[in-house]
Amino acid sequence: MIQKLNSVGIALKHVETRPDKAHPGELEILAQIETRKPLLMEVLDHLIADKIDRIEIKSSEKDNTITSSKNVASEENIWIPTHVSDLDKCGHVVVKYEPTEDPKHPGFGDESYITRRAELNSIANNWKFGDQMPDIEYLPEENETWKISYLKLKELRESHTCEQYQRNIKQMEDIGLITAEKIPSLQAIDKYLRAKTGFQLRPCGGLLSARDFLASLAFRVFQTTLYTRHHSKPNHCPEPDLIHEILGHTPMFADPIVAEFSQEVGLLSIGASDEQIELLSTLYWFIIEFGLCEEDGKLKAIGAGLISAFGELQHACSDVPAHAPFDPYVTAVQKYEDSDYQPLYFVAKSMSDAMTKLRKYALDFDRQLINNIQNKI
Repeated sequence: MIQKLNSVGIALKHVETRPDKAHPGELEILAQIETRKPLLMEVLDHLIADKIDRIEIKSSEKDNTITSSKNVASEENIWIPTHVSDLDKCGHVVVKYEPTEDPKHPGFGDESYITRRAELNSIANNWKFGDQMPDIEYLPEENETWKISYLKLKELRESHTCEQYQRNIKQMEDIGLITAEKIPSLQAIDKYLRAKTGFQLRPCGGLLSARDFLASLAFRVFQTTLYTRHHSKPNHCPEPDLIHEILGHTPMFADPIVAEFSQEVGLLSIGASDEQIELLSTLYWFIIEFGLCEEDGKLKAIGAGLISAFGELQHACSDVPAHAPFDPYVTAVQKYEDSDYQPLYFVAKSMSDAMTKLRKYALDFDRQLINNIQNKI
């Protein structure tokens, strides 16, 4: 419980435990915390899922008590960001695949790696709207992991990735923005994307909740982690890492169609119900993270999750997994595997075709409009 609270930035002031008289063998936990209500609502689901049967919340500001045996957030009180600065409140991290908790994580038990991640996540979690992107001096081991991944992925680029990706990353390489020798400057990439498509970067401390991630896209903001995958597994990472963000996402966000597609999915998410968020995040997962297209009769990767992981990139474009045409109504309800290679990948005719289909699908959603100059909804 303490790890989950700390992981999303909730300050624990005091904690007590005592036997639960009504349920022998179980404990009552009294915790005094300091946080904002939206952040607390976000973490309740994880606490309930973690064998905690009942939660009572007593606010020091109001004389009221909230009792929950499931997520207490309701669609009636969904908070909506209306300005890009509101994304300071959209940094809720989903506790999954943490090297401190998951034995399957490549970094499990590696104290130096865990400490370094915590250091970088602290920088991300303290970042606020208006700050410059952090200028991180990455360690030799981190740069070496980057180099291994970069060079292997470059070998597969022409044969396994889409034309948009090849064009955009070559432009970034030609101006020296991306090289094999060291992890690129996030400040420089942020400046480049702003000029190309209006997308901008902000740091985050891990895998974001679907609602927060999609809300950021509505403002053409991409939340990027600062840590790298563990050096023992440069070919694949079960969670977002900096190699995934830079090599997978940023060249695609430099493409106008991908930028527009991403923002439109983000806009659909603003004020959406939990069920709609699930549909939209699944749709985005299968196209912008793990999507394929067909070029000259061959399967090519669109998705950043494939482009940044040479093991899964080869798997996805092979005959081993199943492939199906991209149809938002089918794709949005397909279950996905978030800790291993996918058994099924969706294939779009092109990003333009995917955009057309998304817009037809969007007719079932309430639309939000954003002013790109003012960064307001």
